[in-house]
Order: sequence, then structure tokens, then C-alpha cells
Amino acid sequence: MSLSSRRLATTAMAVMAALVAGALRAEIPQPPVCERLQLLIAPQQARLAGTAGPQWVEGLARHSGLQLHVRQPDDDAVVSFASGVQDLWLGSSLEMLQQTGGHPLQPPLWQEQYWLWFRAGELTDVQQLPVLSGMRGGYWPEQLEQGQLATLAVHVGLDNLRVQAGPAAALQAVLDGDIDFFMSDSETLAVIDAVNDTEALEALAQPLLVRPYYLALSNNSACKDKAVIGLLEAAIIKVQEQE
Repeated sequence: MSLSSRRLATTAMAVMAALVAGALRAEIPQPPVCERLQLLIAPQQARLAGTAGPQWVEGLARHSGLQLHVRQPDDDAVVSFASGVQDLWLGSSLEMLQQTGGHPLQPPLWQEQYWLWFRAGELTDVQQLPVLSGMRGGYWPEQLEQGQLATLAVHVGLDNLRVQAGPAAALQAVLDGDIDFFMSDSETLAVIDAVNDTEALEALAQPLLVRPYYLALSNNSACKDKAVIGLLEAAIIKVQEQE
């Protein structure tokens, strides 16, 4: 056989081998999308989600077609999520994302808004943030623990903040003139609304702080792929549309 003939034969064999390999690959079924994920709702997120937590899980599972198995949190919750043992974290804050390196799914599940409240008539313009440096603010321990005071510290010295027993105590302190303002979150709105029927309080028109909370997917989860992310993000939008 001539050199050219041998080359043609070798080329033909290579082409045939490639075709056979391609056919074999086509017959091998692709691995299925991860259908069962471990979902964690840590205590602080359970409080923020409230009764909507189970509804969120149910809605996300229904619209995504995925099985979301809720796991009870323990002392190793952060570590287990960061390592990928737990796939999802419902209600992850930005701080938790930084701590665990989780992947936030868009859009955020919900947002917590925080307003500054004053005695009615104290502000000449509720559209603009007043100078707070000469005022006395109030807060309660939980706000300090959750890092909310970092936003206030930009506008007023921490030595001008007075610790209160809780939201109701802070509200009463404003009415009594012991402090000039406090920052509220959703948990205090019911208390504020009850008192505000007398128009004793008023808030700035815009929240001072907005904190988003996400459904986060562990970067080390075996289920982290584009298909799962796409299903969950589409499900978030559908659940929000039905609220």
C-alpha cells in the first residue's frame, strides 16, 4: 500500500471512530437536574419570614418542580450551608452571604424597611433627613445585635443613642421627650400604627435603611447549576406575583 493510501485509510478510520464516539455519547442519558434540595431556615430568618416562611417553601417547590426538604437549624447551620451540606438558605441577609459565600438568587425574596420616627410636628420637612448629630436617639438590644445601628452611626454619634427595653419603650420615650427619635422595622409597625391614630408620631417619607433577604444557594452545593438556578429564580418571581 502506498503512503498516500495508508494516510487515506488512517484518516477514514479516525473519522469513523469520531462518529462512533459521538453516537455513543448521544445515547448516554444526561444526568437529571437535582430534584431534592436541603433547605435551611435559621432562627433569625424564621422570625423575619414569620408565617410566610412555609408559604414561601410551598410556593417555591410548586413553581420550580423541585423537592425542598426543610431542615431544622442547629449550631452548625452556617458551616453546613457554607460547605454545601445544606443547599439553600431561605432569607439570607447580605451579611450572611458574605459570611458563607452563598450565591443570592434574584430577585430578593423580600425587603425589610426601617424608618426614623419623631414626635409629630418636630420636623419642618419629612422629605429630608434632618441633622441628627444634636439629637438623642433610641434603640433596643436586638437592633444592636443585628447590626442595624451601623446605619445610624453614619448620622449620629453612638454616645447620643439611649438603650431602651424594646420598641414599646422607645416609642413611649419619644412621646415623653426622653429621646427625639428611634428607628423602626416591621415588628414595631403595629405598635406605631396603634399610637399613630392620635397623630402623635410621624416618620420620614423615605426609609433610612432597606435590607434585602434572599434565597441563597450554597456555592458548594452539588445542585448548583444553571438549570436549578433558573428554576428557582423563575419560581421566586411567580410566588411574588401571587402575593
